[in-house]
Amino acid sequence: RSYMHAVATVKVRDLLPATVVQALIATYNIDADMKIAQRHPVHKRPVIMTGDCVHIWKKIVNALELSSKASAQRMLAYPDDDGNLCPMSLKMLENVWTAMDGGRAGLHRGQTLPIFKKLGVNHFEKTNFSRMRVYLAVQVMSGTMASALDSLIESTPSEREKPEAMRNPQRYLHNHTQYKPLLEFVRHFNAYVDVCNGFDYEHPDLRTNVHAAASVDAPLPKELSKQLEFLKWVTDWKERIDASERIESEKKRWCFLPWQSWEDIQHLILGYTVLVLCYCGEQNQKAFPLRVPNLKCHLQTLNQDRVENHFSHVRSSSTNPTALQAQRASTLAGGIRVQNVQANCGRTPGAGSRRHNPSDRMLKKSRHGQRPHAARLRCGGNVH
Repeated sequence: RSYMHAVATVKVRDLLPATVVQALIATYNIDADMKIAQRHPVHKRPVIMTGDCVHIWKKIVNALELSSKASAQRMLAYPDDDGNLCPMSLKMLENVWTAMDGGRAGLHRGQTLPIFKKLGVNHFEKTNFSRMRVYLAVQVMSGTMASALDSLIESTPSEREKPEAMRNPQRYLHNHTQYKPLLEFVRHFNAYVDVCNGFDYEHPDLRTNVHAAASVDAPLPKELSKQLEFLKWVTDWKERIDASERIESEKKRWCFLPWQSWEDIQHLILGYTVLVLCYCGEQNQKAFPLRVPNLKCHLQTLNQDRVENHFSHVRSSSTNPTALQAQRASTLAGGIRVQNVQANCGRTPGAGSRRHNPSDRMLKKSRHGQRPHAARLRCGGNVH
């Protein structure tokens, strides 16, 4: 099992009012017995344990890539309402890109998607380096890809128009009905990424912080509902595979996402939902006694890029540092700071700003080219 599954001890149903839990089960089919938190040893309040959204995005696209390889056991498939198995793979998305002439031309009806030109060969021919790039993962599963998929599915000629398809075979999708589950997957994935990036659907030029209402009967914030809709779709996908009679029992696990990715998705979405409902929102001491006044949560800031950047600074002095070298490198790095504002998933809010990174000001070299004494970053022998 995953690390969070082994450490967490508190279930979702133990952290929220029964009315809210029943509504979440009825609307989004969540697993209320999922353990997502542990009690603090001192004040006994729940410590929510969640994942990192950017790494989940990459793992989902990597699973689609494995599903494209004949030598891999992973073969993602979605059982439709008729019982047919519809494959889902990165190769199918590449077919969409190819049908659009690599993004350089529109469809046979003169339609065009200029933003589609962002995609390139690196999005589909993966290497060890490109698999770690988040923008390559989210762009290949973007709303533009969903629009192109939808247009190609609708524009695929019928049996009476086959001669036209034979003259331009690259402009159409073969077996286009099998692309419909993939289209739904891309749409839900794109909406989930937009929410994680803090995108406001009503005001695209603004960034929003999630804030829940005081009443237990009030509707969820749209940021939470979009995430839970993505979780509901993936849960329905898993239930369809488990109930399918066309898939052998020992092969069912290869038709779905890896179990690590599946647990990470549940931990991230359910953990963030519980975090907002428990701590962020209007005051209601009876139903939500742990809420902090005027506290709002921004999902975009809940990532581990700062920690990874700190480890990168430590490894810059030595690729395999000893304990003493790591301690000295941590002292010079000034604890956790952000030097590369692009990081691994784009610009982080406040990254590179002196107001958000006071250690950068202390770490600037003096006129003689020497860094300030390490003791300035210490307090009682502990590195801050």
